[in-house]
Amino acid sequence: MIFKFFPIFILNIIFLLACDNSSEHILEKTNLTEGVFIVNEGNYTGNNGEISFYNKATGELVNNLFSINNSGNVLGDVVQSFGIADKYGFIVVNNSKKIEVVLMETFERQTTISGINYPRYWLTVGKKKAYLTNQSEQGLVYVINTEKFEIMDTITVGNQPENMVTINGKVFVANGAWGHDNTVSIIDIQTDKVIETVEVGEGTTDLIVDKNDNIQVLCQGKVIYDENWNIVSETESKIVTLNSEDFSTEHEKIIGQIGDNFNPTRLAVSNTGETLFFIEKNGVYSIDINFNKKSDLIISGDFYGLELEPENGNIYVFASNGFSGASKMFIYDKDNYKLITERTVGIGANGAVFR
Repeated sequence: MIFKFFPIFILNIIFLLACDNSSEHILEKTNLTEGVFIVNEGNYTGNNGEISFYNKATGELVNNLFSINNSGNVLGDVVQSFGIADKYGFIVVNNSKKIEVVLMETFERQTTISGINYPRYWLTVGKKKAYLTNQSEQGLVYVINTEKFEIMDTITVGNQPENMVTINGKVFVANGAWGHDNTVSIIDIQTDKVIETVEVGEGTTDLIVDKNDNIQVLCQGKVIYDENWNIVSETESKIVTLNSEDFSTEHEKIIGQIGDNFNPTRLAVSNTGETLFFIEKNGVYSIDINFNKKSDLIISGDFYGLELEPENGNIYVFASNGFSGASKMFIYDKDNYKLITERTVGIGANGAVFR
């Protein structure tokens, strides 16, 4: 307990000297106003999920950001996502059934939001409001007051909802983790009511907004196993394009194949909104938003997470290394797909939030 009286920069030095590479030591208090926050899930039931911070300008990397700035306390199990609203950060810890709220300036814990079941993905939708998907057979979206740090309401959506996007006062929710649904729920932000539910494809898990303001939806497909976990049947994976105004299907493209077992994963879009990226078993693929040609393998590797930097379009991919130890973060140039840098982050890195 004596650590709480130490200045934060001394805590940083002690913690990282003990736990990390010499290239990642912190010599002074870290500036968190601009950079990349990496979400590290940790091991299931391991209570070792964390947030890493990468300063693009200086190259400084801080692992175990929460623990360092909170007297060595741990976040829990499993850190699924991270969101920012005003001056606060919201760390979603799904198996621990909570959200840890931190002050973004210092990353010090302010409070804990509890009373949730199995939280997944965060989306800030207004000055004082955010949505949070709850992955259950009958899925929910929690409506959270980001000023009072409390749950205001719940919205019933499809089964096992995952990611969300917002456009023109509406939120589109992907329902269907592990093939348990095939729909997108559309919520009116003003009323917090579902105004439409659209069928797209089995295993609906991720979605983005492209340059035409269309919603591109990733449908992983559905896999059925026998009692020995042998695949009995599997449907193809595809991307479906929804019109964000009338919710009609513009077009769709088969991108997976039978036998790739819940791949592809993690859909992202270029900063121009013209190119889609997704993870397959052997790497990252790209395809234009109109599906005018087949998808191309642009980065080879075994990856778990994928993000594109909004400002310059560079590609961030994360290799979990089987959750047996620290993950790797790789940053690639958006134009020639050449590796810019490689860094070691936390266990089970699944993505990032840019500030």
